[in-house]
Amino acid sequence: MSSQMRVSFSSPYNDDTGRRRRRMQDNRLEAEIAEAVDELLAEKGASPINVAVTLNSADDYSVARLHQVDSQYYYVQTETLTVKMAMTGSEYTETGYDAFSSAGKDQSKSGSNFWELFEKVETKLARRSVTLFYLYQQTLTLEDMRTTEKKEEQFGEPSGEAVAAMERRGQEEEARKLRGGVLSQDIDECTLSIDDCRNNRATCTDTDGSFTCACNVGFTGSGVACSNINECNTGAHTCTGNATCTNTWGSFTCGCGTGLQLAGDGVTCEDIDECGTNVHDCHSDATCTNVTASFTCACNSGFSGNGTVCTVGACAANEYVSSNACVACPAGTTNAAGDDPAGADTTCDATLCAVDEYVSGNACVACTGGQTNVAGDDASGADTTCDAAGTCPANEYVSSNACVACPAGTTNAAGDDPTGADTTCDATLCAVNEYVSSNVCTACAAGTTNAAGDDASGADTSCTATLCAVNEYVSSNVCTACAAGTTNAAGDDASGADTTCDATLCAANEYVSLNVCTACPAGTTNAAGDDASGIDTTCDPTICGVDEYVSSNVCTPCPGATTNPAGDDASGADTSCT
Repeated sequence: MSSQMRVSFSSPYNDDTGRRRRRMQDNRLEAEIAEAVDELLAEKGASPINVAVTLNSADDYSVARLHQVDSQYYYVQTETLTVKMAMTGSEYTETGYDAFSSAGKDQSKSGSNFWELFEKVETKLARRSVTLFYLYQQTLTLEDMRTTEKKEEQFGEPSGEAVAAMERRGQEEEARKLRGGVLSQDIDECTLSIDDCRNNRATCTDTDGSFTCACNVGFTGSGVACSNINECNTGAHTCTGNATCTNTWGSFTCGCGTGLQLAGDGVTCEDIDECGTNVHDCHSDATCTNVTASFTCACNSGFSGNGTVCTVGACAANEYVSSNACVACPAGTTNAAGDDPAGADTTCDATLCAVDEYVSGNACVACTGGQTNVAGDDASGADTTCDAAGTCPANEYVSSNACVACPAGTTNAAGDDPTGADTTCDATLCAVNEYVSSNVCTACAAGTTNAAGDDASGADTSCTATLCAVNEYVSSNVCTACAAGTTNAAGDDASGADTTCDATLCAANEYVSLNVCTACPAGTTNAAGDDASGIDTTCDPTICGVDEYVSSNVCTPCPGATTNPAGDDASGADTSCT
């Protein structure tokens, strides 16, 4: 059955404070009264009725009453509003009482039904801290009604029976107010949690007839909606010097790099003296020297080593100093004994082969069988060979019985016989990541690549820039994976300048968990914009309103005539209305 409820309000208040306060109360009362009347009519199968509400002046109030006239006309008045109702086929009007026609007599209900209606209205309004005095029923005939209009004393103080009934119902405080004529108080929306300030991000302040919302420190917005301020990005942080700023929920923190620690002020970094605090790893025979953000170790006089390992004595023959340690010379090199490991690094000297010697396994070996070789082959390099008697040397070929230098970009082994047939040189094929430049195989520049096989005897070639894949960025000409919680489109050129990845910003109703945007649990919400590259965040529980209950983590309207106070947490267990 559809209900065609009509609710109208009027107010005599002229001052701004009164208008604002009453406007808020009017809106709430209108919804509560309409809901209560609709519920009762639906339960009883009655036709729609009309309701008119008129607010009294600031100092005009009377005890709430319910009157029944010929079982058709009903009237109730409180200290804050007057409700006039009727269910009849004919309009009845008397001085001080207005009845609005909307249904036939055959559809009218007994007074008990409307007594139940006003008890429901009383219950709902009282839950919103609007004082509604106890309602009692008085049955009058039409003649009685006309008579009582002239007897104002009947509408004065409440009867003792009405007050006693309130006390029997456990409404001692209401009965006391009824006896003393106490007016209703201002609604504290903040205490009752019926404000619309942003949970956990704003502060509600009660005012006369209203309230205000103000975002907490670290947040910005209207108070109804508040978003986190990134002090690190806006420059509102106080981290100074070499301290780094990290944004947090509603605030920020200052941090320091390796070898540094926060000073007492919490915003600047100071050096850690690893030597003084004995947190270094220097050898017991070494001296620790503190430097900014680090320390150094040096073996004491008479010892050799890198400072973390120190031994007695100088380096032996064919050893050299590397990081204050004696290390064996590479194959094909030599060094005299006596290098001091406590001093600077040293090197070994390459062994150069004498005349008619060649290199084999990093050693100088004498040529055999009448072969020859010029002096100077480097034993620390690749193997070499000796030349056969009367043959062409390396990188020469036979042309018209003469030894001729190979063309640029080609090579030939020694030994071609100029008395025989002509020979040729072989093209030099470049290795992987090499290109041809003036017939020489040259290493590709950083951030570029090239397949093996370029012919050094031909035209110049080039290397191709390396393009980074999705979620990679360029760091020192290398494609590097983006940090957790950040992304980057494919195509960064590794041969160019360094690039960066962008922080991933979570969508509405997502939060950050281990640098991943994750859907909020059922019954919770979160504003868009959480930075997945930062710290973990959380979602806020959804708090149900008045006459709502939790069903499968969703705030659901209470069924029928049941009620429930505001505040049920939709992220928790199911609740119910009563």
